[in-house]
Amino acid sequence: MSKFQTVHYTIDVPPAFWSEGSRGNEGVRIVFLTDLHNRTYGVNNEQLIAAIDREDPDLVLSAGDLITAKGGRCHVREGLRLVRNLAGRYPFYYVDGNHEQRMDIFRDTYGGTYDRMEKCMRSCGARPVKGCHEQPEALPVRLDICGFAPGYASYRRMHRAKVEEKDLREALREKKKDQYTILLAHHPDFFEAYAAWGADLILAGHLHGGIVRIPCLGGVCGATLRPFPGYDLGMYEKGTSRMIVSAGLGSHTIPLRINNPAQLIVIDLKCKGR
Repeated sequence: MSKFQTVHYTIDVPPAFWSEGSRGNEGVRIVFLTDLHNRTYGVNNEQLIAAIDREDPDLVLSAGDLITAKGGRCHVREGLRLVRNLAGRYPFYYVDGNHEQRMDIFRDTYGGTYDRMEKCMRSCGARPVKGCHEQPEALPVRLDICGFAPGYASYRRMHRAKVEEKDLREALREKKKDQYTILLAHHPDFFEAYAAWGADLILAGHLHGGIVRIPCLGGVCGATLRPFPGYDLGMYEKGTSRMIVSAGLGSHTIPLRINNPAQLIVIDLKCKGR
């Protein structure tokens, strides 16, 4: 619980998405973090920040739950401090997780904390992508970064909700065919819908790696408490779509990880065939 591991993935991106004049061998490095839940590694997260700096990313992306909101209490200070630090040095894009959604929906319980948090994140340069598209500039590959947040009922424990391709179209319109689309989606359960919509790369978390992992069987349960939830950790493929699910960096409610270290994810986009 006091350490994390850095996990690297390499993704081949078709040459058609690389900018005109690009040699196709520059590559783009992304640091992906999720489910921090206000966890700190060293004073003011100095160990986590140092690990990110060593990777020298072009972008930092977050799929939510950097903070914790539960039982009418919300703790946002450490998560916001990390975002302020990183967004001042790297392009930073994010989507809400269920804890941020909870603060937004139940305003009678959490007051104006969500609005204050959003204002703080925007003021330090972090870019929200829920329901919208952002295209980072000055990169050799044409990227479209967008975010999808399913209905809050999707996060009910022991409940399997349904998300369909049309839900993605309603939230994000059509996939941009001439850009490599990265979808930030906190909940990994709906990989089929994300892929059907056309997302090239989906980045997700939420299940905390299954909390307890059993060799050959995978994670025992996640935040939903469903046994062996399936898309709980690692990279999955469906057609031309790939989804990377992180074990996350923190925990809440069940402060436990067995055979399941916290993860900082590093993704290298490379030109296919180069």
